[in-house]
Amino acid sequence: MVARKWETDVDRLTGNVLEELRAQNAMRGLGLEDDLLAGIAEQVAVNVDYAFECRWAPRWVREGQPHSWMEVVEGEERFHSECLTCGWLSQPARTAEAASHAFQAHRDAEH
Repeated sequence: MVARKWETDVDRLTGNVLEELRAQNAMRGLGLEDDLLAGIAEQVAVNVDYAFECRWAPRWVREGQPHSWMEVVEGEERFHSECLTCGWLSQPARTAEAASHAFQAHRDAEH
């Protein structure tokens, strides 16, 4: 799996909505299929963006630090880092530390 590159802010919003739907689905034991959750996430994101013109602004990330996240792919955790200066994405890593090291190497080489 290659780390995703978001094309638009709506793509990012969709991903965030989907993450929350998956978390609530798991915590509440709803048993909803992932395809259904993905469809709901997309429709919510598109409608929210239409009404509010949402723009991604990662205020929780300090300047010079990466946007980092974890996702579960086929039952395995995968960690990612994204450079907010240029949009570079790490390859999926098995640990948060490995993704962080990849970002540091990128930052040192490119910025």
